[in-house]
Amino acid sequence: MLNIFICEDDAMHLDLIEKCIQNYILMENLAMDIVCASTSPGEVLDYLKANPKTIGMYFLDLHLGCEITGIELAAAIRAYDHVGFIVFITSDGESRKVAFQLLVEAMQYIEKGDANRDKLICECLSRANARFLEMSAPGYKTFSFKLVQDSAKPASGNEVYKGTTVAVNVQDIVYIETSGDRDHNVILHADNARYVFRETLDSIEKRLNDNRFHKCQRHMIINISRVSSFDDGSLNLHFDNGCKVSIAATHAKKLKKAIMKFGTN
Repeated sequence: MLNIFICEDDAMHLDLIEKCIQNYILMENLAMDIVCASTSPGEVLDYLKANPKTIGMYFLDLHLGCEITGIELAAAIRAYDHVGFIVFITSDGESRKVAFQLLVEAMQYIEKGDANRDKLICECLSRANARFLEMSAPGYKTFSFKLVQDSAKPASGNEVYKGTTVAVNVQDIVYIETSGDRDHNVILHADNARYVFRETLDSIEKRLNDNRFHKCQRHMIINISRVSSFDDGSLNLHFDNGCKVSIAATHAKKLKKAIMKFGTN
């Protein structure tokens, strides 16, 4: 069940948004439930504190009329829910630039006065539902980390900014390598995305804890399930998305054995 949260300081707009969401859930018979519709950011955070494994969809006003802004609330939400869906609904027409330059990976920005407001809300609900069903499928697993550099995310057309906590489907990970820079960063290569964060490969391997991942040499972890071929002669390892990396000859035998073992499981 995908839990829905609405935080809006204007009671009239709160009611309108809530009714729009309720009607769409009933009409489409979606496995969603509005668990919090409030003018108080504290109620949203109190729920997440009491239910730390919540995956939610959050409709937030950018200006909440209190000591915390919608941006700050979204950042606080991300401390509990790395993969939830955040939508900003606001009357501030200049906030579009802000909304997509946050450390919260907002799904959408909707102006309250937009004639298509309800349609846009429903489109967000539909997209979130499809994504949530994918995340609920057997074997789905995420790996999260905090970016130390801005990163393009072509699939959404947005840029993900330094400091953002990103959660990636482990099956989308192709390989992870050390950057070789003096900051000791690592680079995660995923489908159509490249992320830089700070962590050791040993720590990453333990956190992944998945037989799909193999530390094939000192500076690289690969997703064996994404390997399409390994050329003994050139020592080139090819992945199913077209990526290619070179493997040291001293690690070739061990890697080939790991690929064969994975294929028989």
